[in-house]
Amino acid sequence: MIRGFMIRSVRALRGRFGARATLNCDLSKSIIPSSARFKSPDRIVISPYVRIGQNSYIDGSGTVKIGSGTTLAENVCILSSSHNFINPSLLPFDEGEKLDAVCIGEACWLGHGVMVLPGTTIGNNVIIAAGSVARGELHENGIYAGNPAVRVSERKISIENTAENYLQYQVVSGSLRR
Repeated sequence: MIRGFMIRSVRALRGRFGARATLNCDLSKSIIPSSARFKSPDRIVISPYVRIGQNSYIDGSGTVKIGSGTTLAENVCILSSSHNFINPSLLPFDEGEKLDAVCIGEACWLGHGVMVLPGTTIGNNVIIAAGSVARGELHENGIYAGNPAVRVSERKISIENTAENYLQYQVVSGSLRR
């Protein structure tokens, strides 16, 4: 919950979410630009040392969890809800909403314009190429690309180069630095 952080940051978030809505995030350890947009922010959990790119959108309706050290480039879209179109009472879909959680692991990098669909689980140390559409399960240490995103390569992560090392980032003057 937002407590004890810079007053300016809290006021900026209240302006974007309304007085009662809060984002589950430590603002002193993450970077969230003012252009980022959130739906159901109280159902979004952002771990420390996460960077969210400009104009990104996160739909928390079905819950979204983002692991430590993860970077979202600009224009990333994470969806955790969709319409009922399989058996709708109206065409092409009805007012019903299907909620499906999204979980993104630690030390991931989602490139520019990546779209993450409802129900997606992304393992630790995953890279998703720009413009890709992630769905289903993306296994750890993989490099994924395409629509739908498929594994195209594997990251060579040594024991010394684990997610814990990525967590040594500090937020300094509005940017992440080692």
